[in-house]
Amino acid sequence: MASLKLDSTTFLNTKVEFIADGRSLSDYDTLVVVGEKHVTDSRVLPRFDIVNSLLKEITEVDAAASSSAVVLRVPQKNDLGVQRVVFAPTGPLNRDIDDARRYEEAAANGVKRALSAGAKSLLVFVDVESKIRSNPCYEQAELVSVLGALRAVYMPLELREVEGKTPVKADRIGFHIPDATRITNIERAATAMEAGRIVARDIGGSDPERMAAPKAVEYVMETFKGTDVKIEVIDDQDKLDKEFPLLGAVNRAASVIPRHHGRVILLEYNGEGETSETVLLVGKGITYDTGGADVKAGGVMAGMHRDKCGAAAVAGFFKTLSLLKPKGIRVIGSMSMIRNSIGENCYVADEIITSRAGVRVRVGNTDAEGRMVMTDLLCFMKEKIIKEKLFNPQVYTIATLTGHVVMAFGPDYSAVLDNGPAKKKNSSRELYDHGCKMAEPVELSSIRREDYALCKGPSEYEDLLQCNNLPSTRTPRGHQLPAAFMIAASGLDKHGIDSENPIPYTHIDIAGSAGPFPGLPAGTPILALSAKHIIPKLA
Repeated sequence: MASLKLDSTTFLNTKVEFIADGRSLSDYDTLVVVGEKHVTDSRVLPRFDIVNSLLKEITEVDAAASSSAVVLRVPQKNDLGVQRVVFAPTGPLNRDIDDARRYEEAAANGVKRALSAGAKSLLVFVDVESKIRSNPCYEQAELVSVLGALRAVYMPLELREVEGKTPVKADRIGFHIPDATRITNIERAATAMEAGRIVARDIGGSDPERMAAPKAVEYVMETFKGTDVKIEVIDDQDKLDKEFPLLGAVNRAASVIPRHHGRVILLEYNGEGETSETVLLVGKGITYDTGGADVKAGGVMAGMHRDKCGAAAVAGFFKTLSLLKPKGIRVIGSMSMIRNSIGENCYVADEIITSRAGVRVRVGNTDAEGRMVMTDLLCFMKEKIIKEKLFNPQVYTIATLTGHVVMAFGPDYSAVLDNGPAKKKNSSRELYDHGCKMAEPVELSSIRREDYALCKGPSEYEDLLQCNNLPSTRTPRGHQLPAAFMIAASGLDKHGIDSENPIPYTHIDIAGSAGPFPGLPAGTPILALSAKHIIPKLA
């Protein structure tokens, strides 16, 4: 297994540094400037005047230079110290439709353009006008730009593991932050969040054999070795069947092949001091989704190794926790690492399975396996909250769950849905606000009475119907229905706003935001969750 170098100075063989003094620009072969139209920051002017002059010249003959990253050749004798500058325009920032993604995307595109030009040692400077900085939407403009730049130099795990090679996109990437008082906070947050996203990309993006459940366990154990994160692995197949019967049903076909045996990975972090909140995360980790007996036919199976991005995000969030070490928070996570295989031992539609909560569930479609592998873990978290009287709990399920959410909101957006207690404390709304600032937007959705009605058992045989036999994209309220099912099948419906023990629960469907295929996973919703639960607790 490739060594995972994720400290604050080295990211997967790329040296990362933050500087306040711009006099050392000559140490780099390329300067990447991210800004709206030109450099406005008085702290780097007049030294950067030459960038503005070159931009003026090129935009006079090439209008596209104002809307896409452009390479500028700087005369040899100059005060800047480099011969190559890449200007990455954000585009407009003042319209209704503009948000922090303008900076994140511009930084990523600028670094990619520099790399394609032959850069190996880059310095990134983010120009934020004062009037833009005062806009709450852009208050994290520098931070999200750093994250965008780091995203551009990520190298997939399988390439890093090629024997005898040390693949790297850049030898060195630096960030010029003129305000020295802000460097520590930006560096600390950016490197920890990106480390989390790297873990999420490694797990979520690796192929179904490289990240089969047993190998995912190895990766997780290596990643958290020597940290404050405690790991427990449930690998006994009989125990999985007994304690998590819905999950066990999905695991049944793969359980006869040792290298595909399912795993439940439990993680826990306890911050120093008195606990002010407890966050509980349940991640869908389908290592490969064939659809099961309801097989994905017609060429739609390709890409289903990405169905583990929910569990990957849980691991990534814990990586960020382990580096930032926030105080006053307890976090409990689970990763349901299961392969939904097809074979003579697979579960089928019409089976009636009793969930951990004692609810009789009739299987309607084996391709609705995501809700199956999370429901019993959701019940496990509910039981833990009640038994241990966990303080100020907030439960999340995170999953690439439905095609319907992509139809409803389009690609690049997560849907967030609250139960009553979570809605009362504005859980989804806070994620929405944090997501906007962190260039990781979410859309607000709702769980309604119709969603519960749709999963109610149609006969006296069963309490609930797991799914109809239509794709979610052809089912009205196709992304809301699974949330209602998980609430009812886990017994969480007994802990609504009318309960003596209400439990806030938010479902996050990341099917649209998990990243393109082919392409790299995005690591959502690590940034929004970190901004909500970790950053406010840093000393």
